[in-house]
Amino acid sequence: ILERYRDDFRIAAISGVNLVEEFMNTPYSYYFSQLGGNCGWATWRTRWRDFDEHLKNWPALRAAGALSKVFDRPRDIAYWTRRFDTIYEGGEQSAWDYQWFYTRLFGGRLVVIPSVNLIENIGYGPGATHTSIPDLRLMPSAKTIEFPLKHPNDIVASHSLDLHHQDLYYQTLFHRIVRVI
Repeated sequence: ILERYRDDFRIAAISGVNLVEEFMNTPYSYYFSQLGGNCGWATWRTRWRDFDEHLKNWPALRAAGALSKVFDRPRDIAYWTRRFDTIYEGGEQSAWDYQWFYTRLFGGRLVVIPSVNLIENIGYGPGATHTSIPDLRLMPSAKTIEFPLKHPNDIVASHSLDLHHQDLYYQTLFHRIVRVI
């Protein structure tokens, strides 16, 4: 997949993790996402050069309502506005994943997500920087993908799978409790 999309700058990265596998309903071996792919991923030097650690354009993008062009739901816009505000103001100095998401999102780039989870997340435990307490939602079992791969016809983000991803992994505690109730 890295070789297939090497020269297609619509693709930012190739991920090995699928956190919404239970919602998959596609005959293809992978899908395209705006949200997923921050664990077990690979990219190209040409994409990583765009990495915006400090969210330089965030004030202008926020003022222009850029998130409302990406997200339909006000709660998602509010969530990402708070997150990007915190990073821009220097509140999460050791983070990189939200900045990578920001770079991809506002660069109009997608991530290839496999139809099944291919990795095991071993980045939890006492020696971890941010994740000393395991989160089972982020630790699905690894599976095997079928070959030959079946490639999607179009390079378009799966809005429905991205909504599931947003609901399951990027919500406030309040929204998680309401969803469970």
